[in-house]
Amino acid sequence: MSKHRLFHIAFGLIIVLGMNGCLKEGSETIVYLGYENYIPPIEDVIPQELLKVYSDSIGEIPRGYIPPNVEGSFVINPKHRMLSNNLISWPLEVIEPDLTFSISNQHNGVIVNLNFSEATTTPSDSVYIMGHDEYFTIYYREIKEFVDEGFTTVVTRGMILTGEIHQEGIRNLRYADIIIDVYDDSNGLIVQYPAGQYFIYKDGDELSNRL
Repeated sequence: MSKHRLFHIAFGLIIVLGMNGCLKEGSETIVYLGYENYIPPIEDVIPQELLKVYSDSIGEIPRGYIPPNVEGSFVINPKHRMLSNNLISWPLEVIEPDLTFSISNQHNGVIVNLNFSEATTTPSDSVYIMGHDEYFTIYYREIKEFVDEGFTTVVTRGMILTGEIHQEGIRNLRYADIIIDVYDDSNGLIVQYPAGQYFIYKDGDELSNRL
């Protein structure tokens, strides 16, 4: 084989390898600081119904790829009811017991531990966080099973927690949930709220203090 032929083959291989290298590099997802490519957007976790009610009634949900650090323990006191589509069995004037919660092991867009004092807010899936500056949004789903009088109820809820983190606590905290799905083998004797019911709370004095 001539030297001229060998030169063209070698040159062609260099071009192909170079193109493959560029294609590989160009197809990789760039992961920015504070953002992971496995974090689903809030629209994939929380039903649109709650997102619309939240934005229409409360305001825009804080978004962003670099949320603030929200680790710590806090108390919602007093826990005020703000809004629901079931005001007959969920009247707004009722003041509920204080709600304490703790957040730990925050890593970029994921919170490893989120614990609430009330029994029905134990996440069963990943807890996600987004935001910017001191503003944040925590969102996730939970699946909770109840057994009462021999009947079983399994409730899936979508949860949103937003606020503004400060040294003394969380300002303007809003806490909302919507029932996504209900399994009930009691023929309606046990379930209190059907799918589609949503509930929004706030801290009555607009500051959830650190504990």
